[in-house]
Amino acid sequence: MSMIGLGYVGLFELIINWFLIVLFLAGFFVLVMCCVTRSARGDNSAKQTPMDIVRERYAKGEATKEQFDQICRDLNLTNKS
Repeated sequence: MSMIGLGYVGLFELIINWFLIVLFLAGFFVLVMCCVTRSARGDNSAKQTPMDIVRERYAKGEATKEQFDQICRDLNLTNKS
């Protein structure tokens, strides 16, 4: 009597193979997303000058006018608008 179909061992191997494929693709997707977000963060900070960062902090209210002026003096930045 011959068995038609996959049988128990074939079905188990099929499930394991699909699980490994999905696991590999998910890992690849996570790796790509990490690289993309890291490069996006790195590019943004590389384009900002120290004066841009100081102005941004002042605009957000993270620094007072006195702190803004002191940081500009400490870093020898000119406060040209």
